[in-house]
Amino acid sequence: MKRLTAALLSLVWTGFFSAAAWTFMLAAEDGVAATSAMLGLPAAPENLVSLATRPVMAGLCFGATVVAALFATVFVSAMLTTEREVAQGRFVADMGFGGGFGLIGLAAAGLLGQAANMPALAVVLTGGALLASFLAMRSAMTEREEAAPAPRPLPARWLALDAAAQINVVRFPVERTMAVRP
Repeated sequence: MKRLTAALLSLVWTGFFSAAAWTFMLAAEDGVAATSAMLGLPAAPENLVSLATRPVMAGLCFGATVVAALFATVFVSAMLTTEREVAQGRFVADMGFGGGFGLIGLAAAGLLGQAANMPALAVVLTGGALLASFLAMRSAMTEREEAAPAPRPLPARWLALDAAAQINVVRFPVERTMAVRP
């Protein structure tokens, strides 16, 4: 179950950040206005178009590509490992979630700075979904210590052998003549 949870969450976020990288790449190539028209989205506000220049979109594209690659790595490692070894991919998953939070934080700050409230709300909700996924992935990838089995009662034969060994021990008398004589 842990493997399935880790694989499914990482696959979903791989797809999301891959689609975001593709959209950022198109926006860097054609501009934000042309990309939003091509995708059938409402027209981007003029102040947002001036903020989202080609270098900004290219940087976001690169960041989303790296995050998608990290989540793809978590997906592959979750599918190829056993239930007990799923926790080994936790470091890569943490890096992916950290990069995702960074990208979503940059996008939310940029949108809120330009007073674009509806797109910023969508980005904040996406951040909430990413946080919920982070917590679910964290719980799926933790190493749970298995409870130690209860001690089994020793067979009667072993107890009898132990008792016989204790009886046959020769005890040497100890002299208590340590007193100092004047």
